[in-house]
Amino acid sequence: MKLRLLTASVICLLLAVALSCSNGGITDPTDPDVVIYESFEKDGRPSLAGWSPDDTTSHIKFSRDVPPGGGNWSLAIEPDWAPGFYLACKIAPALQGTNRYRLSFWARTTDSPGFARLNFNEADSSVVRRFILIADAAWSPYSVVDTIAANAGDSILVGLSGGFAEVWVDPSYTYFDLVKLEKLD
Repeated sequence: MKLRLLTASVICLLLAVALSCSNGGITDPTDPDVVIYESFEKDGRPSLAGWSPDDTTSHIKFSRDVPPGGGNWSLAIEPDWAPGFYLACKIAPALQGTNRYRLSFWARTTDSPGFARLNFNEADSSVVRRFILIADAAWSPYSVVDTIAANAGDSILVGLSGGFAEVWVDPSYTYFDLVKLEKLD
């Protein structure tokens, strides 16, 4: 019974966060197949433009620790104790019809594993399509591919999280950079 209540609470929390994220759109106008492209900086300064963070002051920060080709800044997200989590997310319109998408990014964690997720949103529902656990201490590339059948008004959410940790754990962060969502066909 307690497990079902916890599961239902987590699902409701994920849905609430997913539906509260900002709408993004194409951020790399040079390639029409790129839906989202983010290096968390603009003109050499850190930027969350187009992203909806849960908490910009205490659990989400910018770092000069970047992967190869990552520019000057990355996004660092601290874990939260379960069942909540801190999250930066971006929503982009899904293309009508059946399309394959690839979500790729670089990430690393200092202690507690974080995660990224790809959600498909239609009408008033949001479904987690892919969940990628970040457990590497060194910067590593991550990538997932998914096929999504979308109608007009549907959208895709990319969410980044510091994951879960107990209250007494020393602060740790999951770092993200070079986040890219692209249409493959």
